Amino acid sequence: MWDALKRRLGLTPPQPPAKTKAMHRITEHIWQGGYPMDEDFDAMWDVGIRWLFNLDLPYYDIQNLENRGFHVVTEILKDMGKDRPERWWAVLEPLAHADRTLGAGCYVHCNAGASRSPTAVWLHLMLGGMTAEAAEHLVIAGNPHTCPGDPAIMDERIISGIRALAQAAGRSTRDTH
Repeated sequence: MWDALKRRLGLTPPQPPAKTKAMHRITEHIWQGGYPMDEDFDAMWDVGIRWLFNLDLPYYDIQNLENRGFHVVTEILKDMGKDRPERWWAVLEPLAHADRTLGAGCYVHCNAGASRSPTAVWLHLMLGGMTAEAAEHLVIAGNPHTCPGDPAIMDERIISGIRALAQAAGRSTRDTH
């Protein structure tokens, strides 16, 4: 009680905020960024994030995250080089379900949050009906240090394959590229 009173009177300096990775809000339900640290998960929970889409190495303690109420989807995508459309779809299908069907907060991340995760969000937005340019603008507006649709990991063949998988799964898509 004495410590709280001293803080209220300005007799002690405020505690510094927790050092968390930047979570960049892209849409109402989607955040994007780099690989989260342990101290980031409380901040994620506080803003309504319940789904974690990990495109990098697996978490060391998935059970703890699931026990805390997070849904974890891990699909390790190449940082350099192109993955098959099925690998991207393994992330995009549950992302569409969490975002559009459940209206749940989603954090999509890779390691640095510069290429794979913004590309996944970009693809998700395009499958939802945005043009490639509008989706790119939205992702970059939310996180200017990204390269959605990075040609080092993405090409038209992969995008066409993802659209075919979406149509086969009954997800409506538009030819927006």
